[in-house]
This record gives sequence, C-alpha cells and structure tokens, in this order.
Amino acid sequence: MKLSLLAIASVAGFFAFACSSPSPAPAVASTLPDAGAAQIDAAPARSEACVAMDVELQAAVERSKGAAPNALLALKNETCGTSVYVAGSADAVSSASLFRVGSITKTFVAAAIVSMVSEGALGLDDPASKYLPGQKGIDGVTIRMLLNHTSGIPDYINEDSTLLRDPNVARTPQELLDLGTSHPPNFAPGTSFRYSNTNYTALGMIAEVLGKAKLGAVLHARAIDRAGLHATFFDGEDTPSGDLAKGFDTAKKDVSFKWSPKNLWASGAVVASASDVAEWMFTLHGTDKILDTSSKALLVAPPLYQAPDGVTQYGLGTIILAPSATGGGGQGLGHGGDIDGYHSMALYFPAKKTALVAFVNKDGQQPMPVLRAAFPIVFR
Repeated sequence: MKLSLLAIASVAGFFAFACSSPSPAPAVASTLPDAGAAQIDAAPARSEACVAMDVELQAAVERSKGAAPNALLALKNETCGTSVYVAGSADAVSSASLFRVGSITKTFVAAAIVSMVSEGALGLDDPASKYLPGQKGIDGVTIRMLLNHTSGIPDYINEDSTLLRDPNVARTPQELLDLGTSHPPNFAPGTSFRYSNTNYTALGMIAEVLGKAKLGAVLHARAIDRAGLHATFFDGEDTPSGDLAKGFDTAKKDVSFKWSPKNLWASGAVVASASDVAEWMFTLHGTDKILDTSSKALLVAPPLYQAPDGVTQYGLGTIILAPSATGGGGQGLGHGGDIDGYHSMALYFPAKKTALVAFVNKDGQQPMPVLRAAFPIVFR
C-alpha cells in the first residue's frame, strides 16, 4: 500500500500530500462547560470577543473531528493571542501534546535553505551536483527544482517498496537518497511537477554540507530557535521532551512508532505541539525573524505549480491557497503533513495576520474539515 506520508495535504481535494499572547503573560488552561468537553489553552486577560470565539471554535472542533479520537485546532493572531482547542478524550491528548507533523517539516528545511540563499552561500539555480558531487540521478537538477518538486527524482517512499516493507529499520540520508535515485526519473528536470520526499532528503544533505553540522542543528539555528519554539523537535537527532499523542490506523491500532524517524528525516521527522506549529507559521510568514521580506517572497515567487483544482499552488516548500478556498481569510500559505496515524495542516493568512493549525490522529481522517469549520468564525 502506498503511504500518504508527508504528502502535500488535500487542501481543496486535489493534492494527495496533504496562540502566544500579545502580552508576555504565560498561557493558562481553562474549561468552558458550555462547549461540552472543552479543553482550551488560551492566554489570560482575553477580551469578551475572544472568549466568545473560544466557545464557538471549541464547538466547531467537536463537530468536525469526524472519527478521529482527537482533533486539535491552534489559533494565533494579534487580537486574541494563542489558543489551542482539543476535541476528544482529555485523558489521551492535551493542548500541550506533541504530534508527528510529517511534511510540515519541509517548511523548516525550505526556510533554512532559503536563508542560506539570502546569505549567498548557494543559489536557487545552482546545480544540486555542486554540493553532492558524484551523486547519481541528479544531473540537471537545481536547488529550486528540489524545493518545488520539479526535479523528476522519484519518491524514496511511495515509488520504492524498501521502506514500506521495513519502515522501522533506520537508514542513513545517503541510503534514502539512493533509494529514490535508483529509479529512472519521472521526467526531465524542470519540465513538470511530482511531489517527492527524495527532494528534501537531498536538500537536507546540502544543508548539512553548507551548515557544517547535522541537519537538526542547522534547523535549530536557522528556524526552530530563531522562532522561539520550545516544543518542536527534530526526532532522530533531538530527544522530544513531552507527551507524544498516539496516532492510530483505520483499524484503531497504535502506529505512533511505526516509522523510524531516521527514515523520515528532512521529509518529515519534526515532532511539535499545535501551538508551536502555529507560532512557526506566524513567525515564518508574518515576521522577519526567519527570512527577510525579499527572502520570504522567494517562497511564493513564480514559477509556481498550479493544481487542476484552480485554488492550490506550490512554491518553495510552501503551498499557496487561493482566497476563494479560505472562507474570508484571503490567501493562505503553509503546508500539510500525513504520516501513519497523524494528519495535519498549517496555514498563515497574511491579510488577517493569523495562523491556523489543525491535527487529527487517525488514518482516514483529515484536518481540513476542522479548518473549514473554523474559517467562518475566525474570519467573520
């Protein structure tokens, strides 16, 4: 069976990929009885409008979680700060729980690479072979093509059966790259689009060459620590600190540790809390802490892959969702993630200065219904 792991997020049904307070006061937990089994983590001293929105959003998450044991929604904006809404059993998952975020990892890797571009360490149109000399299967492939999935390099997960047979047997990054490049290219570099986790394995290796450090250290220095994230970990190199929410397959079997994080690596090894992912989206796209204005523009600059659905495009490690699909939020920027037992979508809406993140923890369930239920409340 093909794994939808780390796949772009089914934002509008096409792709098969898949809040901190304005004040420095710490977040506190409160329970709203009128929202049923509400479990809300929100900043204190919130306005009446924000508290009223809490009740509506909690009810929306409860309604839209589907058959997932749990669903989480995280919101960060300048008006209400950060809130996390949890549906399902509070004994199993809390607002602080960690989730495997799959391909949202690619936003961290893309940010690190683009920050190196801004420093002149490499160029988007440099050949990948310049940094990975002697590597087979990457002739004619550029850094840009790796970032936007136009390289033609096959996916080491979905187009090779090795890892699907033994997902928990750890491989090295070089072995992962070789699994993908051992197959003929899907098309000539730069001539089409095909989502491939192998692209980000190559980018992770390039980041290590240029950063002269392990990828986890590079991501901390250029993304995680710059954003002030304290519940975000590059699993396999970091040791996650906190409670990992369980993820389940369609038969309700716990698959939380089905995959070795070494096999996900640059494509999807990040583990994080919902509030940290919201903070990351807000910081990456809404501030200059990670990338300056011109560098952020590179993430969404042409050439963009336009999906047949008419509302979704793909840039450099970034999906761009058209305003017609966001229920009044304007353009949405972000990424989704799918890995056994965990499905997520993280978006930032520049016109509203708002980040929204949704998690569900069961295969066959998707995070977009949770976000769609939140759109008319947040963006009214």
